[in-house]
Amino acid sequence: MVVGGPAALAAIFMVKDILTEEQELEKTNGRKHFDWIGAFSYPLGIILLMLAMLQAVVPDPTLSQDGPLAGLIIGGCVSGLIFIVDQFFA
Repeated sequence: MVVGGPAALAAIFMVKDILTEEQELEKTNGRKHFDWIGAFSYPLGIILLMLAMLQAVVPDPTLSQDGPLAGLIIGGCVSGLIFIVDQFFA
């Protein structure tokens, strides 16, 4: 079983991203642009997924179990996908 395989694959993509970012910085005279999409989608996704986990473990009796829990999970996953697309393809 290869334990380092997934970690090595992730490291390759991270190094590629860092090198690409360094090349882009050289083109823009060292100025960085703030990533608004990533700044909002990542924390939103984490918060929604953590609220979904909390709701699954300690249900709030005032909320129905199916609607809010599914909405939190779907919202967190969509926000996470937006973040991933923004980081790798923007």
